Amino acid sequence: MCGIGALSRADGSIITRADLVLGDLATGLQERGWDATGFAWIGEHGWPEYWKWDEPAMYAVDQAPLQRWMRTAIVHTRWATQGSPTDEENNHPVIAPGIALVHNGVLSNDDELFALLECERRGQVDSEALAALLAYGPNAFGEDDPAQLLELVKGDAAIAWLDANSPEVLHLARLRDRPMELAWTKAGDLIMASTTSAIQLATKGRCKIVNRRTVGMGTYLQVVRGEIVDERKIALAPRAYGVREYVATVSETRPGVTTFKPVEGSATQTWLEAKRAAELDPAVTKIDKAIETYKVGKAKTTVIPFRSRSTLSVPADEMVDPFDDEAMALFDQECGADGVALYK
Repeated sequence: MCGIGALSRADGSIITRADLVLGDLATGLQERGWDATGFAWIGEHGWPEYWKWDEPAMYAVDQAPLQRWMRTAIVHTRWATQGSPTDEENNHPVIAPGIALVHNGVLSNDDELFALLECERRGQVDSEALAALLAYGPNAFGEDDPAQLLELVKGDAAIAWLDANSPEVLHLARLRDRPMELAWTKAGDLIMASTTSAIQLATKGRCKIVNRRTVGMGTYLQVVRGEIVDERKIALAPRAYGVREYVATVSETRPGVTTFKPVEGSATQTWLEAKRAAELDPAVTKIDKAIETYKVGKAKTTVIPFRSRSTLSVPADEMVDPFDDEAMALFDQECGADGVALYK
């Protein structure tokens, strides 16, 4: 979980101190990420400029070289999950030629994207693949429409970026799950953030919010001087539920209890995240909360809350009731305790 935010000032803007608005946005988003803070804005020469530091917003804001005149800018607060925050290449904004991008979410095909693009990876963070896709994708695939390029992405994402080829444009996209809230001032300034509370903090005592919008999943927006000038749908690939890889370990201190831990490098999803994703996913046709199953098209999947903090998503015909001791004993016997991968 990370926090992202953005500002696009209108002609006749009532925001006189963009630096303070961006700083307060970062402070309001700090609860979503304490490991690093970063900003990017379009400089005087039309090229994205950026600054980032592996410290929380409460320390970073006062050090950031933000400009009061900034017309278009983005902000990120990082909760590190992949790639150490001590390596600035992993912190946001992530950079590719002409692109400065912030991302909240998790990608499952970042390695695949780098292989397709045949470009060098500078850090370890999955988000870098998004910036690379937007920078190198037009040449690699002959496609310069960001909505089309983002169809190649697998995973959860809310994204904001600046592009040197369109310096007046704030680019926004929401793929799956991760929140994106928009708000407008009376003068038409647009403020985006992961949470409405961050927007409230950034505008309190400065300007009045007169309109709001929650960006839907599968949406790409182009914003110029506070106005949405283009909106397109992103065709999202069907979500692949139940493709997690786990190992089983019998507890030495709690007889009869088996824990399931994700294999290093595989995607993880808690039971609550899986259930929430199913409820939000437009591809889900049915949710049966009584037996905690859901359908995606014709494929039925059951997500099982196990007797530990780890969870496992498996096809329904391979389901084991975690509260059925006899079934669990057989399950333990079949998979053993030696780190055998259960499902791929």
